[in-house]
This record gives sequence, C-alpha cells and structure tokens, in this order.
Amino acid sequence: MSDSLPGWDSPLVQFGVGAFETLRCESGNFPLLRWHRDRISRALEIWGVAPEKLEAPWQSLLERGRALEDVSHRRVKLLIGLTETDELVHHVFDFSFAPNSQSRTLRLESQRIFLPQSFKTTSYEEHYWARRKAAREGVSDVLYVDEKREMLEASTSCLLIWDGSHFLVRDKGPVLASTSLASLRSRYPEDFKPISAFPLSLTERFPLLMMSALNGMAHVGRLVDGQDSHELKPIDEGLLEDWNRRLFAHSES
Repeated sequence: MSDSLPGWDSPLVQFGVGAFETLRCESGNFPLLRWHRDRISRALEIWGVAPEKLEAPWQSLLERGRALEDVSHRRVKLLIGLTETDELVHHVFDFSFAPNSQSRTLRLESQRIFLPQSFKTTSYEEHYWARRKAAREGVSDVLYVDEKREMLEASTSCLLIWDGSHFLVRDKGPVLASTSLASLRSRYPEDFKPISAFPLSLTERFPLLMMSALNGMAHVGRLVDGQDSHELKPIDEGLLEDWNRRLFAHSES
C-alpha cells in the first residue's frame, strides 16, 4: 500500500531494487502517461511481480493528478520497490516545477557504469552525484561519453542531433529507454533516424539537443570539456517550439 515503509533489510533499501517515473503534470493531466506506464511496467516483469500489482500505484498517481487540476505545472514522481517479503510498495509525491526550454551548457563526463536500462531504476547514484557536481560548477548537466567519445546521454535526458531534415538518435544502448523519444518515434517515425555510431564529432556539423519528459527538447549551446569550452551549432527556435508542442499535445489523465 502507499506510504508503507520498507525495512532496512528490504531489497529496495539494500540493493536499490526500485523504479520510478517522474511525470510532467499540466492542470491535472499527464502528457506521455502511456509511455511512462510502459517503462515502469518493465521493472515488474524483471522482478517477477504480477503486472496487475501496478494498478494500485497507478491509481495513486492518477489521484494525485486530479488533486492538481488547479495547478498549471507540477512535477509528480511515482516510486515503487520491493519489501523484504517481495511485496510491492509505492509512494507518490510532487514538487514545484516550471518548464525550461532554454539553451543548456553540458560538461563532458566519462560514464563508468554501462548497463542498458529498460526502466528507471532507483540505483541512480552515478547520475545523482554527476548532476550535483555539474550544478556546483555552474553548468546545466553532464553529457556522458564512452571511451571512444561516443555520446550516450545526459543524466536526465536523451540526446538527439538535428541534421536539417531528421533527428539522429542512437539505435541501441547503453542508455535509458526514453519515454519522450518513444512517444515521438511512435507518432512521427519518418522524422527520426537511428544510427549505429553517435560520435561527439557530430556536434561539429549539426545542432545537439537534449530531451526529457519534463522539459521537452532544449538546445545544447555549449560544451565544457575539462578546462576547455566551446559553442555548438545553433538551431531554429521555431523548430524546437513546434516539436515541443507535438510532444506535449498527447495528454492523458
């Protein structure tokens, strides 16, 4: 049941056997709701928990949305996890939130843990501390790269390249499955082009974007690499506005 506290010896507390979704709530409605549910459902499948066990947490989420009908924007989080007896517990909480599509500055970071994630796990320590460090250094977020300087993701966003006619995206992991990207690719498949190589050098030719289910698409205007930093290719703001309208037009409650 909601707000049940798992013990210290529970898989959730000991090993991070938990999952969460952070949703954008607009006047009680949740854009991308279907894709958030699809992703968190994968956690139950991997844990061997019956899919119907998600119904109670999901209804708690929807009830929180209805309670926020008079609030223009709110960030709502659904957290689920396993107790020491493998029972599913959940908690729903919400935070203040103002959409932000301003251009970002990212700092390059080598990602140490390369585990493809089909759902958003509570084993989130690397992303948590990387984002905290980025904030202390006055940049928006980190951009993870591998040993070959292939771009992976930001700590809370997926990455896209605009080549002038298509969005170029990674065709495989190790990155978190993105709800916002899954939604757009399902509705506008002809506008997205998966590519097998996603090198940092692409940013020398094309604009770089980051996208999340909270803020939508935002331009990455500057990269910080050690002691060096440089401006990236600009992008038409009207293009971003159009795609963010498309992204959040699919709203459910």
